[in-house]
Amino acid sequence: MWDDLKIGEGNPQNSAVTLYRVPNGPDISHNHTSFWITHCVLGIGMRIMKNTEEGRELAMLLDSPEPLAIQEHLAKVVFKNADPSLLIRRLTLALEAAYEAGKAAKAAEVRTVLGV
Repeated sequence: MWDDLKIGEGNPQNSAVTLYRVPNGPDISHNHTSFWITHCVLGIGMRIMKNTEEGRELAMLLDSPEPLAIQEHLAKVVFKNADPSLLIRRLTLALEAAYEAGKAAKAAEVRTVLGV
């Protein structure tokens, strides 16, 4: 969701409309007071108030969308503002998922070699 990390104070309102989808990256929605971002770094979602430095910079980046610049900005926001315990939890989940994916791929490879 969008509520793992909250940047800025104020009323984020109750709904938002999709503004921009970064290919293979985050989805960005907005309303008149905030941006709502899902699927950011490590799957972290966040809300950025538009009246913050981070929100103003994101708004400028979205005026002429460059996906890599948007992803880089959002990654910086996450790593600058996220609580270490959130990052540790998400890194642990990502490592576990990568291990399981590798294990499944290796098992499939062995089955193929054995003709099973």
